[in-house]
Amino acid sequence: DEWPDPSLPKTELVERLEKKLKTIPGNGYEITQPIQMRFNGRIAGVRGDLAVKVFGDDFGQMNATANQIAAVLRKIRGAADVQVEQTEGLPLLDIRPNRDAMARVGVTAGDVQDTVAATIGGREAGMIFEGDRRFPVVIRLAETARADLQAIGQIPIPTPNGSYVPLGSVADVAVGDGPNQISRENGKRRVVVQANVRGRDVAGVVADAQAAIDAQVTLPPGTYLQ
Repeated sequence: DEWPDPSLPKTELVERLEKKLKTIPGNGYEITQPIQMRFNGRIAGVRGDLAVKVFGDDFGQMNATANQIAAVLRKIRGAADVQVEQTEGLPLLDIRPNRDAMARVGVTAGDVQDTVAATIGGREAGMIFEGDRRFPVVIRLAETARADLQAIGQIPIPTPNGSYVPLGSVADVAVGDGPNQISRENGKRRVVVQANVRGRDVAGVVADAQAAIDAQVTLPPGTYLQ
């Protein structure tokens, strides 16, 4: 009794699914079928019926180009579920040494990097022996401290005269957005724009998409499409 009506047309079922899914914020969806998705993945390396691959070296330019292409595809009749591969948005702890401040207290970039690597990444401080088994002892800041920018800024950095200065006085500590993933194909960075085709033949959508992209999207130097 919980299954949809078997006589319900596929197009209407898809419309109902999309209507429900649009109410959930922060997610992207594409509606396909298992065998179709599997074949698309094996043929082109993407799950959608149609894919535009943006290749280049500068992720900023590539993402901007991919978003322009997605905007063009959304206007093509028959193109649905248009999505740009998510490559950004991963929270990243950014610690940038301030060379002027380091020079005033005699601290080097190596001193800052070594201390940060040990306190946040962890460093082996010894071994524990249990019979013929050995276990390394790794020390680092507690998880709560590693998530606290103020606590990170207070990490002591040794100076040549034997004293210590807080990390925040010789480096800028912040949280920013980093790359979520870096995809490559044939040795080049790649961002994929993909879409499904509904209510129209794939060849017709591809032809219209190629013409529209050629007319409306200007590729930066070093960027090309497949």
